[in-house]
Amino acid sequence: LNEQWADEYEDVVMTDAEWEEKRWGLIAQAQYDQRGE
Repeated sequence: LNEQWADEYEDVVMTDAEWEEKRWGLIAQAQYDQRGE
């Protein structure tokens, strides 16, 4: 069970660069939404 979980977890893990890109994308989207109000 633990090995299966580990395999699934590995698929979810993103690289630091991918996390940064996603984080900045969410921040930009939030700022865009605020300006739209």
